[in-house]
Amino acid sequence: FTRRLVGLYELSYSERLFVLELESLEIRRLKYDLCMYYKILNNIVDMDVENFFVLRSHDFNTRGHSFTLKLRDCKNDTTKNSFANRNINCWNSLSQDVVSAKSIFSFKHKLNKCDFNDFIRGRAFK
Repeated sequence: FTRRLVGLYELSYSERLFVLELESLEIRRLKYDLCMYYKILNNIVDMDVENFFVLRSHDFNTRGHSFTLKLRDCKNDTTKNSFANRNINCWNSLSQDVVSAKSIFSFKHKLNKCDFNDFIRGRAFK
C-alpha cells in the first residue's frame, strides 16, 4: 500500500517506513502476538491458558519473569509456527516490568520501548 502513495513509489520498503514513521509489518505482527499472549495469561480474553501455553515452573530457576513459557513439543513446522509457539522466545525475553504491566495499555506502552531486532528476520527495522 505504501508504494502507491504519491512520491514513495521509487523508495524501498524500509525507506517508505522511515518516511512514514511506521514499523514493519513483521514487528507489528510480533507485537500483536505478544499483546494476545498478555491478554490470555491475564484472563482479559475468555480463553483457557492451558489450551495455548505451558507455564514454566520457577521452583529451581530464578531466571526470567513470572510468566515464563515453555515451548510445546513440535513435530512439524505447522506446530512450530503456530500462534502458541512462534513468539515464546521473544515473550520469555521480556522483562518482569513489561509482563507484569497493570493494564493492556501499559503493556503496549512498555512494549513499544523494547528492542525486537533479535527476533525479526526482515530487512526493515524500526
